[in-house]
Amino acid sequence: LGRRTDGTAPGVEAVFDTLFSRDGAAASSSPIQRFVTSLESVEIRQVVELDAADEGRVDQFVEAADGKVRFRLSASGSLSDGRLDFAFDNAYLDAYGVRLPYPVPFKLLGDEAKGFLDT
Repeated sequence: LGRRTDGTAPGVEAVFDTLFSRDGAAASSSPIQRFVTSLESVEIRQVVELDAADEGRVDQFVEAADGKVRFRLSASGSLSDGRLDFAFDNAYLDAYGVRLPYPVPFKLLGDEAKGFLDT
């Protein structure tokens, strides 16, 4: 667990900070994200599809090598002044042909569900 670069800690991370006094912790990805991205049997890719008005979708895919298990995290996106802003709004796990919604209340997360890429 970590902190944002501005020093704040959201949700569960704030609880851990309070319980274990993690002052000065550096920003980081989640332990689950670090574990999954370290696996050689997993392919991770990002697809950005924008229309002529520079609006569209930003999708992250995490897929097992055999293609039978895939996690998709999807966001609406727009490009402005060399920056791609996006807000996550949909996620699901597709395992062996069964699609399961990923239960994250993106709208309730507000800014926590948003991000950007400088282009």
